[in-house]
Amino acid sequence: MPTGAILRRDAPRRRPRRLAGARAGAVTVVCLLACCVAMLGCQRPTRRGAPIVPVTAATARIVTDDLRRFWAAYDAGGREGDTMAFQTRYLDSATAGLRDFQRARAVTAASLARMVTRDRAYFAALAPRLRRLTASDPIFAVVRANYARIERLYPQAIFPPLTLLIGRFSTGGTTGAAGLLIGMEFYGRDAIADASAPLDELHAFARTSQFSLARDFPALVAHEQAHVLQSAAGARAGRRRATLLERALIEGGADFVGELASGRASYADRYVVWQAREAEYWEAFQRAMAGHDIRRWLYNQGDATPEWPGDLGYFMGYRIAQAFYAHAADKTAALRALIAQRDPALLLRRSGYDGHGPAITSP
Repeated sequence: MPTGAILRRDAPRRRPRRLAGARAGAVTVVCLLACCVAMLGCQRPTRRGAPIVPVTAATARIVTDDLRRFWAAYDAGGREGDTMAFQTRYLDSATAGLRDFQRARAVTAASLARMVTRDRAYFAALAPRLRRLTASDPIFAVVRANYARIERLYPQAIFPPLTLLIGRFSTGGTTGAAGLLIGMEFYGRDAIADASAPLDELHAFARTSQFSLARDFPALVAHEQAHVLQSAAGARAGRRRATLLERALIEGGADFVGELASGRASYADRYVVWQAREAEYWEAFQRAMAGHDIRRWLYNQGDATPEWPGDLGYFMGYRIAQAFYAHAADKTAALRALIAQRDPALLLRRSGYDGHGPAITSP
């Protein structure tokens, strides 16, 4: 994704994960399809005859209720550290998406109160833009256009609800039983430019993971939606003993599929920089890819150094997926293979990837 890590949901909870940035092991979407059926209409049958994910790209739900309630709680005393305001006006009225997020990310009224009082100037600058954000905002027309693009490329595509919420700077994007969940507290780049909000209040991860709604949000949504497609197709990297190759292809593959939809990989800015040392990274990746230790490659933003950046596994998986798609004569079949991830080792062989790829430029 953009300028910083995007803590994602597949990352182990004990260590910082990237936002984009932003996800233990691989993608698991617990009861996602069943919940979508319960909430939406327009269903289509599974092979067994039971309905699964409803909705088309045009009818996918965009849920901004939690954002509105967060700012109501903030105004009712939350900004001064009143935990009861966040409990009664935000968490007690949570949508299904926010309830998923609370459970996965241990969001409490106390953690929210600590965050907004610690980062007081930042949230004061963030408030005006996010208060105005509703499902009719132009940014969601972009998201729907991206949905429509992937629906044309992959007719089996599904579109669970997209919920926008405020978390506690733990993840910028993840998925849960209720659909796609986006942590909007990271979207301060535009507000900072307009209001000069000080970043020195923020802890390092939040400070280096600042995003722009217009530039970065659609790519992150596309990445997360690609994870939903992977899960629905039975991609297996969520299993306990997945190899580094499998997990890298899940993440990098989602970034490539998301790029097909949105025109931008969520980590595009970093890929531009990392390609200068691509052959070196590939050599190291080959030595590790059959193993199960992902600590140097995925969800390791907390251990990143200038010499060895965090989340290089995304880059390796993205480059392999990119090469596989480029070499495939049948692009429709190639996309299905990238999403289903039935045989990552075969996918790698057929990609012909050798540590070099086309030049990456930041869109």
